[in-house]
Amino acid sequence: INMQEYKITCDSSLKIFSLGANSRLYSYAVDTSASDTIYAFPTGFDTYNIQENSLYYLRGSNDQAILPGVTYGNVYLYDNVSKTVRLFGDLDVNGDFRVYYDGIILDDQGYDLYLSGYNNDLRNYSPTSEIVFDGDGAQQVFAGGSFDELYLNDITVNGGGGSLDLNEVTVY
Repeated sequence: INMQEYKITCDSSLKIFSLGANSRLYSYAVDTSASDTIYAFPTGFDTYNIQENSLYYLRGSNDQAILPGVTYGNVYLYDNVSKTVRLFGDLDVNGDFRVYYDGIILDDQGYDLYLSGYNNDLRNYSPTSEIVFDGDGAQQVFAGGSFDELYLNDITVNGGGGSLDLNEVTVY
């Protein structure tokens, strides 16, 4: 699904949005402000059924917001531009979470991140909240791109097994 030209909104009750295994959603929606937020994801559904190995790409050159209340598969903050991606609720990712380019800033606005995937590239993320690594297998967190250190201040590791590999990460 390419949301560059189309917005997906549900205005009926009891509807389900599903993103199947190995499916990709490319979103280019704009976040104009906290009081007038346009989420970079289909909105208005009562239930979201997102497969763990699906791919959600937040693309484009405009600031964006991630829809809260959804458990995502893989989330990739993408495109080699300067933009801010904001959270307006906790972010729950069952797959990998990757900030792909140095110019992208993740603004958690005090909301928590729940990361279950193996690859977690947080780049220049400056957390103001808790990051919970809750994967069932091994996980790694790192600062990719031109960043060589990642500073985390409130992490919890409570997955069902495996390990958390801190690659060039400073915890303070």
